[in-house]
Amino acid sequence: YKDEKLPPHEQMVSCVPDTRTLTWQVGVDEFVLMACDGVWECMSAQQAVNFVRARLPSPGAKKGLVSVLADLLDACCANHPKQRGGLGCDNMT
Repeated sequence: YKDEKLPPHEQMVSCVPDTRTLTWQVGVDEFVLMACDGVWECMSAQQAVNFVRARLPSPGAKKGLVSVLADLLDACCANHPKQRGGLGCDNMT
């Protein structure tokens, strides 16, 4: 998978992250959701936002976000490689 002739950002597996800089829009943006590629292979950005938004605890609630994010990963993990054609078998951290 490694081609010594290519620079790091052109390798099939790269240590160079994809990054974007965005400006927070007060009154518009609700939260930031960062996830690994395994999540984005299983859900669109809007599906992931809808999933998390529906499970967010109300302000001041003692319930944290750990269970919400664990549920997100559980929803993306396949029980068997054939379940989603190989999707959902990635190392999701």
